[in-house]
Amino acid sequence: MNRKVIPVPEADFDSLVTLIGNAYPGLKLNTADSIRSFKERMLKTLADDSGSRIYGVYEEEQLLGAMRLYDFQMNLFGVSLLAGGVGMVAVDMLHKKEKVAKDLVDSYLRHYVDKGAAMALLYPFRTDFYKKMGFGMGTKMSKYRIPPGNFPKGAGKAHLFFAKPDDSGEIAACYQRFMRTVNGLIERSREELSRMVEHPDHRTVCFRKDGKVLGYMVYTFKNVNEENMMQNDLIIKEWVYETPEALQEMCSFLHSQSDQINRVVFHTQDEYFHFLFDDPRNETYRVLPHVYLESNTQGVGVMYRILSVKRFFQQVAHHSFGGQSLTLTLTVRDTFLRENHGSLTIRFEEGYPVIADDAAGDVVMEVDIAELSSLVMGAVTLKGLLKHGLVTLSDMAYADQLHQLFLTPEKPMCMTAF
Repeated sequence: MNRKVIPVPEADFDSLVTLIGNAYPGLKLNTADSIRSFKERMLKTLADDSGSRIYGVYEEEQLLGAMRLYDFQMNLFGVSLLAGGVGMVAVDMLHKKEKVAKDLVDSYLRHYVDKGAAMALLYPFRTDFYKKMGFGMGTKMSKYRIPPGNFPKGAGKAHLFFAKPDDSGEIAACYQRFMRTVNGLIERSREELSRMVEHPDHRTVCFRKDGKVLGYMVYTFKNVNEENMMQNDLIIKEWVYETPEALQEMCSFLHSQSDQINRVVFHTQDEYFHFLFDDPRNETYRVLPHVYLESNTQGVGVMYRILSVKRFFQQVAHHSFGGQSLTLTLTVRDTFLRENHGSLTIRFEEGYPVIADDAAGDVVMEVDIAELSSLVMGAVTLKGLLKHGLVTLSDMAYADQLHQLFLTPEKPMCMTAF
């Protein structure tokens, strides 16, 4: 078996589209027009995005699988760092269970190790598959279905307006400012945001004050009763706000839609979102033991992976980990990237990390690379891992200090689909 992973040439895009159509039947690539349209969109998107490329697994010139790689700039503790993303992983149905997907993921990780990235991220089709490859879970996503009248009425809507195409620059600037304040968010281009705002099915409400857009909400409608065109849900595609005032005015906008809208549907990684409402219940009216009223549904999604433990701590040397001072020896289990497997000693001085290869640790922490990835991103706390037996310490007297060292003010967010 002589396999190679290389960029897919345009000459093979017909085979690529067939492969993708079989791997993702929901795309409905089953007519000549749908196949041609998908191919054209894919070629245009790749031409417009220099940080993205499609790679394929070939065996004797036959395309067995493919993936799309993304060069992301991710906000990590206030600094923009290269992070590698992968999506559209597809395997020929005749070659399932032949480790094609493993070859793709291995090539993806090596690609970004070679590019100098310290972190990788993806959306899983199955979390267990990628956890075996060292990916740790990120922040859960919650789906709320709230009646419009349950949103706070607020003080009014004086600063709101509907966006036009020439407002895309201000909207992009708003997102970029917001991105720099939220751990885990990925930089996005003005063109990407323009496509979302200018989509024919989307409406965008903006909040502007003192000449600056400080919040926006992109939404669409979904009919909930095919026999009644006037019964619709309002589906929020993206909601960004830089100030409480911007949030409150957009809540006023939603509150005022009670006569037209059945439910407002919103997905968020904000674990405190339900505090916004006097009544955050959804329409199921289910009661969980013992008298907990169902408010939202949740799902696991984006997963993170440290590509190089040493490089990670070198790249975040600007960040103070909880202001703590101690020397920590990390003993990491990583069976997929063997260079990570083993021990690394880090000296933290008022929280700032310095690699200390020759030093002895005050405490040794044994952890799998998946859980370590979730921990350093802030998706889970050290005490949470300790509680479930997912990390061990050589001296439990350091548990509180290490908990504070890895604690982040907020869990990471990801608003980028890929």
